[in-house]
Formats: sequence, C-alpha cells, structure tokens
Amino acid sequence: MMTKEDLFYSETVRRTQEQYSSKQHFDTMATAVLGLGGVVLSAMVVAISADFVQWSQSTALMVLISFSILAVFTIINLWTRVWEFQPALSDLEANTKSTKYDKDAVLLWAARMMSKAIANNEKILCRKAWYLRISYAALAVEILSLGILVYKYV
Repeated sequence: MMTKEDLFYSETVRRTQEQYSSKQHFDTMATAVLGLGGVVLSAMVVAISADFVQWSQSTALMVLISFSILAVFTIINLWTRVWEFQPALSDLEANTKSTKYDKDAVLLWAARMMSKAIANNEKILCRKAWYLRISYAALAVEILSLGILVYKYV
C-alpha cells in the first residue's frame, strides 16, 4: 500500500519530469523558430540578389528588424540554462545513510525539496514561454514582410 509520503514523492517526481520535458520542448521550438527565421531572411536575400523582385527598403528593413528581434529573444531563451534539481545528491545520500531518519521521513524531505525546485523552475519556464511568444510574433512579422516584398513586385 502506498503511504502519503510515497504519494507526495511520486507526484513531485512526475511534475519534475513533466516540467523538464516542457523546458526541452521550449528549447526545441526556439531552435526551430531561429532556423525558420534564418531561412526567411535567406529567401529575402536570394529574391533581391536574383532580381526576382525589385526590393523595397522598408519591407526589406522590416524583415531584417524582425529577424534581429527573433534572434535576440531566441538566443536569450536558449541561454537561460538555470535549472534546479533538488535535493542535492550528496544531501540525499547522507540522509538515506543516516540512521536518524526512516524511509518515510527521507521521502517527505526529498519531496519537499523537489517541490521547492518545481516552484523555482516554474518562473524560468514562464520566462522562456514569454521569450518564445515574442520570437513567434517576430517570425510572423518577418514572414508577412517577405510576403509583401514578393507579392508587391511579382
């Protein structure tokens, strides 16, 4: 039978794994957005250099500015590497070897430490999500600007 401590511990482990999976997803999406933004910027350069379009300074500048914003926020997102894993393995090892604590006390202590880390990591995830939203918006403006550039002169 599962004790209350076991339940609390398993739930914090599940939430920690779920949270870390979200972090990895945000990093993957940020990388994809940066890559797609680079492709759009390259398409503009190719279209202009091949005389496919008569280029407009304002729309070309909009593509460049949008990509710059996208790149800055995506890189900030990817550079956000602070992540808490609790409890520290050395502390966990010391508490499990100690005869002072029984299994349930160690489980409860570890779960409390993980729940603190979850709360701190949630702030980081919210910030990463905000940076990603800005990158998405900049990508949308970049694509629309390229579309206007090509549509205007085709």
